[in-house]
Amino acid sequence: MKSTTRRRILQAIFILGLAGVLLASFLTVTHYTGTPGIACPLKRLHGTPTCDIVNQSIYSEIMGIPIALLAVFVYAAYSGMAYLLLTGKPLGSIKPLHVQRGLVFLSGASLLFGIYLVYILATVLKTACVYCIMAHTITAAIFLLSLSFLLGREKRK
Repeated sequence: MKSTTRRRILQAIFILGLAGVLLASFLTVTHYTGTPGIACPLKRLHGTPTCDIVNQSIYSEIMGIPIALLAVFVYAAYSGMAYLLLTGKPLGSIKPLHVQRGLVFLSGASLLFGIYLVYILATVLKTACVYCIMAHTITAAIFLLSLSFLLGREKRK
């Protein structure tokens, strides 16, 4: 894989990570304030915004911590790892290959968790949340990009 292509992949991961931070921050604020209804584009027949249903459900937290808040840190980690790989700054004893593998592992684990959450949306809550689907799409894109980046490096050896 060309170095310009590899650089663009990292830039895309960095930007997607920042977009994820913004989206997850919005979802965190709406979780705590309970007022996402204004911005939610989907409404059920009885008028309740679907984002309210999802963001206030028992599935929106892990041990009392909103999933959206955890996602802010995960998306920031994606951007941070991409930045470290882009700049080539010394990472102490951590090798760039370990950062690349960490990025694939973290995004892969997040993708699997996202699939579980989509299953909950579809089967338990029986609703959809546009912002949640956007977040899962960003995570899937980051996983695919980070995997292609790692595999591109592995093939160069």
